[in-house]
Amino acid sequence: MKSPRTVKQLLKSLQGITIQKFFYRFVGIKYINNLLSCVGSLDGGRYNLKNTFEVLYMAPDPETAIAETIKPHNFKLPPKIIITIDVIFQNILNLEDQYVLEHLGLKTKQLFCSWRIPSDKETYTQTLGRIIHETKIFEGIRYPSVIVKNKYNLGIFPDRLRKGSRIKIYDPQKLVKQIISGKH
Repeated sequence: MKSPRTVKQLLKSLQGITIQKFFYRFVGIKYINNLLSCVGSLDGGRYNLKNTFEVLYMAPDPETAIAETIKPHNFKLPPKIIITIDVIFQNILNLEDQYVLEHLGLKTKQLFCSWRIPSDKETYTQTLGRIIHETKIFEGIRYPSVIVKNKYNLGIFPDRLRKGSRIKIYDPQKLVKQIISGKH
């Protein structure tokens, strides 16, 4: 990766992608009252260091959402539920686009590096996530799944959502009314 200052400058010249479709989250039952909560991400995630900023992670299908949240060989799971989310995003940085990677001086294989150890030191992807978040240009990141081959995930910055963008729990019975709407 180029220097953080250079990456910030280069991000200004990139166009993000729009996304309007359904995504999925595999959420711990302890978040039943706020299924769109990002508080779990404050423990650290692929694109955010512990206790820095919130990221709402989601996958394009239920299988990927589940696979991304289960630790290998852990067959004892605390209660979790799968939820469907209806999203509209206007400006997502696509890290699956080879032009974007080359433009920013990123290496695809580095996007697959472990982010869990050590948990107090910023990893490659966490540094990248911080830089992207700090620029306030993009609402989130589309990135390749490390767990499921040929799949991707989204890491959304709720505090960067633009007017007209939204994250809404899909509930045709209208029992759960949870929405995050863009304000900028």
